[in-house]
Amino acid sequence: IVIPITGPHHREPLYPHIYVDQGCGCSVIMGADIFCVGVVGAASGISFGDQVSVLMDVEGQLKRGETDRPQGRVVYLGNGIAQMGRSGFFNAKSGVGVKMFSRVWSSPPLHGVLPGRMFLQHLPSILCVHQLDLDKGTIATAAGGEAAGGPLSVIDMCAAPGGKTTLIARLMGNRGRVVALDKAKGRAQLIERACREQGITIVETHVADATKIVASTSSSSSSSTSTSCSSPSHSSSASSSSPSSTSTPSSSDPRSKKPKNVHRSSVTFPPCSFDRVLLDPPCSGLGQRPRMLEDISLVDVKSAPDYQKRLLDVAVQLLKPNGILVYSTCTIHPEENEGVVMYALSRHPCLRLVPQSPVLGEGGLPNIMGMPEEQRKLVQRF
Repeated sequence: IVIPITGPHHREPLYPHIYVDQGCGCSVIMGADIFCVGVVGAASGISFGDQVSVLMDVEGQLKRGETDRPQGRVVYLGNGIAQMGRSGFFNAKSGVGVKMFSRVWSSPPLHGVLPGRMFLQHLPSILCVHQLDLDKGTIATAAGGEAAGGPLSVIDMCAAPGGKTTLIARLMGNRGRVVALDKAKGRAQLIERACREQGITIVETHVADATKIVASTSSSSSSSTSTSCSSPSHSSSASSSSPSSTSTPSSSDPRSKKPKNVHRSSVTFPPCSFDRVLLDPPCSGLGQRPRMLEDISLVDVKSAPDYQKRLLDVAVQLLKPNGILVYSTCTIHPEENEGVVMYALSRHPCLRLVPQSPVLGEGGLPNIMGMPEEQRKLVQRF
């Protein structure tokens, strides 16, 4: 299901003003109503049932509870109806503070709609998962096109909050093996929760640093000592995320089964362990929409590509010969996209870019990072 967001529509801020923080404001643009914890300021005298105009305090200048308009930039989001009095915005710990009825950007509120059957994501994230060619969890063909069969093994190296992981499992028909990693236990629990809510039972969740998950050859049962795959694989550059729903193979309700999710902090894998590797690493996030203000530091922007390259080196070690590696980010920064792809191709000669399907984005940026025209056409930007 693809739901477009339309706008900006002409609206007028005719009513007493309510100010929300940037996080809340971006959620409103994506279709959410306003929860009271996101309100940072409000005009005096607002009561339950009043019509209000909602504005975003982009620069975060207001202190919670203030009545005055902030001196910095504000963005008008639309109009709504107060679900509590002014004091409730700042005293209540939870609950909807304003229900929107007229939006500058139109998107339906989908929070809590079809729980367990629909997971909200951005469209590019759906596309990058489809590049893994998951084929219902089995290896469709071997090199040369012979029938191969057998269950797929997939690793999502930076998996939280779990949108791509659960889509992987659904496209595999809840067959095979999926490993999901995150460094933080709290974020790993989000993956487990997403799997539980969607009845997914094939995902193993581990708390682990993805730069340290390759077992040394001295302690590995694998006979391979190669630091990279020995035959061509697939590397692609995309961006970020969306919902999908496929039925599970069991005739009984899969939610009755206990997921394979476990937590271990020292998990390692032998080289060449996985048929498919998804690497969607931490990135600068530059250009994410509908963000109104970039607050990342220049130091963080400059350091991101080095960390991504370290993760990519690990990804290549984990990939089986003839496997597929998909690299994706949610940033427009060329050094984190085209730059990392060119690093991968030069550092690991076993890798090659292959055509993607489906293709809904544009190719890579022209004349940048030394990427040839034929390779630029094999990556996607959004």
